[in-house]
Amino acid sequence: MDIRIKYMGMLMIMMGFFASCGEDEVQSDLDWECRNNNLETIDDNEDCGDVEFFLVCESVIVEEINYLTAEDFAWIPSLCKDKGESIEFRNSLNESFSITIVDKGNYINKRRVNTFCNLSMEHGSYICQSNESAFIEFSSSIFGNNITRFELYNVMSEVQDGVVSDPQLHFTLEQPRFNTLVHNFYYPVPIGNESETRSKTFHDELTLNGFEFESVYEMKIRETFWAEPHMSVFINHGDGILGFKKDNKFWVKGD
Repeated sequence: MDIRIKYMGMLMIMMGFFASCGEDEVQSDLDWECRNNNLETIDDNEDCGDVEFFLVCESVIVEEINYLTAEDFAWIPSLCKDKGESIEFRNSLNESFSITIVDKGNYINKRRVNTFCNLSMEHGSYICQSNESAFIEFSSSIFGNNITRFELYNVMSEVQDGVVSDPQLHFTLEQPRFNTLVHNFYYPVPIGNESETRSKTFHDELTLNGFEFESVYEMKIRETFWAEPHMSVFINHGDGILGFKKDNKFWVKGD
């Protein structure tokens, strides 16, 4: 498999999430049918105060929390499933397989984002922020029963003269290797970015097994970095993970 290591900022998030004993809970008055409104805060414990370091251009602390909206949650409708519940996918031959939800949740991700400043590529700026994240983890025979994680989150990634960019909604599709920080694959996607990459194709319209879908992200998964994709995962707003392609067969989520 193609082993990827996350950027350091993301490493700290995952370490905090899996190792944290739990911070204070935050009460949200935003409503969505499947959300947990008492959100645990996971803190990466990174310092935003070391602005005297000569390579740091500026440091900004954003006090308000950026919550996910009901419209955002439509990217991850499987959050409404119970742990242990399965989602079935079928192909044109009426063959089926399932993914099983092994964990899920939403929380406040308190983190420091390191971003480039205009001075040079060697210099950076800090944005300390708190954003809501929602995730599901699932196992399936199509992934060799390895735990795969789909996460939705906001992040602010640009700052200039103390002015921080608006939060940008992202999702990640990732597969940690044996519960470590090393990954078989890790794909972060800024939602709304429709550019094509080696591992991502955006489809305005897509037909899978006779079903029509709009605005679909296709994530292409490889056995090794240079190999051709051996699997695709299809994701859109409203369905979340809606289908797969493997062995020249397309599998689509059932009702």
